[in-house]
Amino acid sequence: MTKSDIGLLKRAAKAVRKKHIARPHGNEPGLFVLIDETSGYYWNPLSDDGEAFRLAMQLSLSIVVDAERGAAQVGRHDFKKDVRVENPTGLRAAARRAIVKAASKVYRMKKT
Repeated sequence: MTKSDIGLLKRAAKAVRKKHIARPHGNEPGLFVLIDETSGYYWNPLSDDGEAFRLAMQLSLSIVVDAERGAAQVGRHDFKKDVRVENPTGLRAAARRAIVKAASKVYRMKKT
């Protein structure tokens, strides 16, 4: 997982108020987020379709896919410009990344 992926995940987690306690090291599958004071789980909507879908629903994101180009576009009522990601080898990967980027954008918008 790249540093930019870690940053995207952290901002996406903050957008939906997930508390993470550790950043990924090496082969860990995502951010470790807390359920309560003593337990948690690895969260990574960049690789998990279900987590990406839940993230999109929590933030009221709209998703449009272009199967021909292998692209996904994600928007929201308060975005001036939608997030678009192309991945000709994997439409689902493009959609997941676009959702996480859009969630990161929501978090950055909340901060301003």
